[in-house]
Amino acid sequence: MVARDSRNNGILVEITLEEAIQKGLVKKEYIAPRYERIGLIFPGKEPVVISNEEADNLVLSSSQVLDVRNDTNDRAIAEQKYGLNLYLPANTKLVFQNGVWNTYSQAQESAKALGETFNQNDVGIINNETEGAISDLAEIIGTNLDVKDILVFEGYRKLNDENKKVTIVAHSRGNHDFTDAEKANFYGEKLNHLNLISVGSPVHNDVVEKSANSLGITYLGQISNNKDPITKVADLKKLGHDLFNSIFLNDKDVIINFDDHEFNNYLTNPEFKMRMRGK
Repeated sequence: MVARDSRNNGILVEITLEEAIQKGLVKKEYIAPRYERIGLIFPGKEPVVISNEEADNLVLSSSQVLDVRNDTNDRAIAEQKYGLNLYLPANTKLVFQNGVWNTYSQAQESAKALGETFNQNDVGIINNETEGAISDLAEIIGTNLDVKDILVFEGYRKLNDENKKVTIVAHSRGNHDFTDAEKANFYGEKLNHLNLISVGSPVHNDVVEKSANSLGITYLGQISNNKDPITKVADLKKLGHDLFNSIFLNDKDVIINFDDHEFNNYLTNPEFKMRMRGK
């Protein structure tokens, strides 16, 4: 469980579920279980920001205070604990945010290919590292805000504070992580120095655009490959139609090939190149 105080100072207070209930910070019916972990104390992704006094009182024997905004050691502890890798060098102008079932080394390979395509050195990485197929899917399905969402948002803030334009390329599940991180913007901050382009997304374009607008991020649009099965998740009717025709009608014109979802296949997409170079 995680609480956050109303000072907007980047402090997270980790507490047990029992402590949260005892303090009256959360009702049992608000808790939505997730695979191998409980979500945060924010029902349905609507953040409940506790008072300063309550936050101070939560530092109990079983609690841990993490200053994920101002303390690099605390941030590193949180990132390691929750499987998030943020490589955000000060000089970067381009950041790759990875999809599902990606290791950090795979994210590095994609970031390198992205940099080579657009002549950019030192491409940043936001890597929500895989915890295995079941855990990854459960994390996507879960409805509660979690620590990763807060850490990703803090990463966006860090990029924005460099006071230069930075473009984030969100591939696949990275779009889901982006819209989740937007919910961690408890204080209505604007990240006006960031651009976002959505690639191979299972999240509908309108949803991604709404989150970008809420954060003040310039939205460069969504690029989809008609052969990419993951992009069809945003249109379940179309996905269901294709699966039915492929499986039950043996329609040879409908091919479900997950290779078409690979990020490298989007690097040669003319529309992707046009929007990136026109940013």
